Amino acid sequence: MKVGYVALYVNDPVGSLSFWTDRVGLVLKSFQEAGGFKVNQVGFSK
Repeated sequence: MKVGYVALYVNDPVGSLSFWTDRVGLVLKSFQEAGGFKVNQVGFSK
């Protein structure tokens, strides 16, 4: 199975980003702000 992306809506975006990058080992690929929200794209370093 191949997954293109998964969207997570969280109350603590800083904590969530820290979890995925520090504990899981994903990297921040891009981010943007839209409508007062910050959208982070994380993924494997490949």
